[in-house]
Amino acid sequence: MRVTSTLTHVEEHLLREIVEIAGEVSPERILRKANASIKRLLPNLEVKFSVNDNHQVLPSNYDGATKEEFEYIALIAQTATFSISNSKSTDLANRLQIYEERLRIARDLHDRVLQRIFATGISLEGALRKAVVGDRSEEHTSELQSRLHLVCRLLLEK
Repeated sequence: MRVTSTLTHVEEHLLREIVEIAGEVSPERILRKANASIKRLLPNLEVKFSVNDNHQVLPSNYDGATKEEFEYIALIAQTATFSISNSKSTDLANRLQIYEERLRIARDLHDRVLQRIFATGISLEGALRKAVVGDRSEEHTSELQSRLHLVCRLLLEK
């Protein structure tokens, strides 16, 4: 069974141009592709696309366009607008993912530092008990001082 195409040559070309625009990821390239596409589709018109503050792609200089040509212009503009919107959303999602990963790393580092300080504090308590109870208090006092210096150094690094 063979399916026959009901698209005209211009419509096939328009579809290819739309797919090409939709495949771009940067707003600048999307706009460039939209302008190049409309020049290839409608070489007799001087249509130029621009992007407004709301990231909407708008045509200019389309005076004299037929109803069918204006529909092509509108389709290209809509495709470019949707592509730019999608690009912005993807960019925001990527940045959010990066910030979440940075936050996770910061928490991990913070937890490690706290664990080291807590372990050092427990060691200091043990050294203090040995210094008070034992008869070699000078040796344990020296150990206690070295542990205190370690805690101070860790706190100053943070």
